[in-house]
Amino acid sequence: MTGGPEPLRPFDPDGEEPAARARASSTATPAVPSTVETPPCSTGDASERTDLLRYVAEAARMEASAREGFDAAVEAARAAGHSWRTLGIATGIPHQTLHRRSQHDRSGRTKEA
Repeated sequence: MTGGPEPLRPFDPDGEEPAARARASSTATPAVPSTVETPPCSTGDASERTDLLRYVAEAARMEASAREGFDAAVEAARAAGHSWRTLGIATGIPHQTLHRRSQHDRSGRTKEA
């Protein structure tokens, strides 16, 4: 017989040990390689400054695309029945923040139900 009942873990939705969950989450999400190289920071000639602006524009497009993909993934997970708390654990973002983001569209207005 063991030393007594197992301690309660009220914030552990899966019943896994935190270390096991951390190992699973670190291996479940592959690293996404960057498709844009970071340009050197310089104040050179006009062509270098134009290249930097192109880099900024490409980075902004990538960021918008990533946000759209993230929002779609959150919507799909919610539709599949995952809780905000579980999504928060999976993403490392507080569940309140995820819930608040889902209630507002890009312009900051509340979404209509």
